[in-house]
Amino acid sequence: MIPASPADITPAWLSTVLGAEVTDVEAANLGEGVGVMAEVTRLHLTYADGGPGPATLIAKTPSPMEANRESATTFGFYTRELAFYQHVAGRMKLRVPHCHHAQGGPDGVPFVILLEDVADARQLDQLAGIALGDAESVVDEIAKLHARWWAGPELETLTWLPPMNNPLYKGYGEVLPDLTALLQQQWGDRLDATAMPWLEDLTGRYTDLLDWLVDDGTLTFCHYDLRPDNILVEPTGICVLDWQLAVRNRGAFDIAYFLGQNVATDFRRTHEDALLRRYHE
Repeated sequence: MIPASPADITPAWLSTVLGAEVTDVEAANLGEGVGVMAEVTRLHLTYADGGPGPATLIAKTPSPMEANRESATTFGFYTRELAFYQHVAGRMKLRVPHCHHAQGGPDGVPFVILLEDVADARQLDQLAGIALGDAESVVDEIAKLHARWWAGPELETLTWLPPMNNPLYKGYGEVLPDLTALLQQQWGDRLDATAMPWLEDLTGRYTDLLDWLVDDGTLTFCHYDLRPDNILVEPTGICVLDWQLAVRNRGAFDIAYFLGQNVATDFRRTHEDALLRRYHE
């Protein structure tokens, strides 16, 4: 039986998958809503005779919102993260949460992933801004990820990891004109006069851009969603979460995404060159 929701995660099921007798479990939801592709829950566990297992775990299960769940299954987000924790998490050079159990159906629904609760960490805050030391740590760790899989034959064996120019991602180009129009409507008065023509030209060549990224570049394992919500800072470094969107792509994509959308503009302008050089070295 694969739990379809936190309510289905029982002491008996946990006892089976953890190999220790769990007598009680309490669940506290950590995040759900529009745009969140999975339900994330902290489990507080009680064991018989004190037990040898972890006091808390993080459980990921399908989103309770039908639209989110359908989107995640269509794009293979659930099966991708399952494969990550089942097959390669232990071979990464960067820090990821330890996985205690990962199980899912053929299309990823239902699924459940039980992860280490990284309780002694702080989460980066996009709105408050990111300190230079934290940004350097992110660059250092993502460089380890990219170097580990850089243009190697082992990367090609990850058949569950799609290239950036896969048909589903190319199909996303059909909705880009609508999103561009919405951007113009909501923020057009704040944009430079050259911004919208440049963006409209770029979105018109979106599928060609994806092919160029894959066909003319050196590929590696990319996280694809390297933003503060997915980065925990521990005393010894950072821990990277949420591998649902991972793809084969150019390593520079992760760095560009992090610096282009997740740090303050003035910070980027001041430190961008040094951070890119640090990544390259």
